[in-house]
Amino acid sequence: MITCGIVDDDPVAIERVERLIGEIDSAFQIVFKATDCSEFVKCANLYKPDVLFLDINISEDTIFGHLERLNYEPHIVFITAYDEYLLKAFEEGAIDYILKPISKERLSKTIDRIKRLGLNRRPNEYYVRQILKLPVKQGESIILVDLKDIIYLEADDKTIKIFTEGETYETSTPLYTLEQKLPADKFVRIHKSYIVSVEHIVEVKKWFQNSYIIVLSDNTELKLSRNYQEEVFKRLGLKN
Repeated sequence: MITCGIVDDDPVAIERVERLIGEIDSAFQIVFKATDCSEFVKCANLYKPDVLFLDINISEDTIFGHLERLNYEPHIVFITAYDEYLLKAFEEGAIDYILKPISKERLSKTIDRIKRLGLNRRPNEYYVRQILKLPVKQGESIILVDLKDIIYLEADDKTIKIFTEGETYETSTPLYTLEQKLPADKFVRIHKSYIVSVEHIVEVKKWFQNSYIIVLSDNTELKLSRNYQEEVFKRLGLKN
């Protein structure tokens, strides 16, 4: 069983989400419903559901400021009529962001994603941060980049370049901020200017004076900084 809570200031919207969840998978059980932020925090901390389906604008308040009042770490799915909060939602560790009006087909994809993240196991920080896409702000737009496609990230002056199998993205979001969003088991920093996908490392090549070069799947060669050498070797199961 996977327990859930639904928060929306519109009771009709709550009923719709509850009905759709019941139609999609009976293993998901609603343990509380709330229409204001105070009730949300109280019920969430009491029942500690595995998943929270949250609207963002609750009356004249927003849900974001109340998430830090939770005494545990649930999976979070935002359901809202506005796309302007997308980047903020993923920064808060959301596993999905659904735009209203919600459809059964769209919610089914979210339910499948939740089950892939560990079914009814209580999520810890790793699962909360295990996102499938990296939100990247480009000008006035937000691009969602598939994590599996990312080969490496490079800090070039004030611009961060994200190199993927298909194309290159540029963003002004600091490399450190992007690093916090990436799953630590899949990406590793090798230099103050580089973060690489562990899956795309194909060779660690000896250079000179105990220094090394990281060779990636697209044949890119990047210098491994001595400051990060011990951690990289540990992650790759290599002896220094």
